[in-house]
Amino acid sequence: MKLAWTITLLLVAGSASAANPVTFGGELGATWDGNPGNAHSSGDVRPTERISAGANATWTQRFGEFTALQLRGALDGEGDVQLSDLSFGRLGARVRLLNKPGEGFYVPVLALWTSGDYKLSGSTIRSGDEWRVGAYLSEPVTTQISTRLGFSWTRSDSRGRVFDGQSRACEFSVDWAVLPQLSVYGEFQLGSGPIVVSAEGDNTIVPKSEHLYLNQVAGSVESDPAFGDGWFAFRLNARTRVATVGVNLPLTRDISLDLQLRQVHSVADTSGAAYSGGGGGGGGGGGAAYSGFDYDRWIGGISLLLRF
Repeated sequence: MKLAWTITLLLVAGSASAANPVTFGGELGATWDGNPGNAHSSGDVRPTERISAGANATWTQRFGEFTALQLRGALDGEGDVQLSDLSFGRLGARVRLLNKPGEGFYVPVLALWTSGDYKLSGSTIRSGDEWRVGAYLSEPVTTQISTRLGFSWTRSDSRGRVFDGQSRACEFSVDWAVLPQLSVYGEFQLGSGPIVVSAEGDNTIVPKSEHLYLNQVAGSVESDPAFGDGWFAFRLNARTRVATVGVNLPLTRDISLDLQLRQVHSVADTSGAAYSGGGGGGGGGGGAAYSGFDYDRWIGGISLLLRF
């Protein structure tokens, strides 16, 4: 979001990236996650805190005044305070092509991008790779306000079958430089694809009855010891809405403080599911929960963004 505004200025000005084609960045952060397991039942909600760190390098090659190719490599990781098996390290790469088709302040920036990363998690079933492709259009509204409209497609392949799948999402964001030392931003995203719900099982969740979830409710089920003994992870198709608001405060020329709050609401697409028996799986008790399974998740974070 903030990057889209930066890229707009980059393509207009041009000279800075030509003089310094490689830039480096980093991030240090802390996050509170109110529902890391995407649980529906309050009895299965396990709030947690995380600390994170990351570093990246971006190489920019310009082609004329209004086109640029960017290659980016990144290394990052998170340490979970309460649920240590959710900690992970990740290595990723991204390629992005940007173009501003003409002169003029209100001419939008068009971008095509693809990325891939590999995540090594303390939870074996969560380790694996993820591939994305996407496009967006960034449009300055005023000298202080910029908007972006984008679409992305994601494919995940994990060591555990429950985290495999494909999803797609569209998003709209606004970035507003209220003051020279204060920016606020917001983003709204709508997506469809699999979600994974972690919940504590009961005596109805045993291997011989797993076919009930595989065939009629969930795409896959696996034991999920990251949350404790007797916990299971369920993959469900769903429609997901994500709303984000944030504030960015530059502290120095190369360091800024970012505060962010995110709300996630997801509704599983279980239409036609015939299962009506009891169960403490994703619904946290009772098959009726699956007919309209949903969850809410609040995530708050504070980060130091670094540029070198």
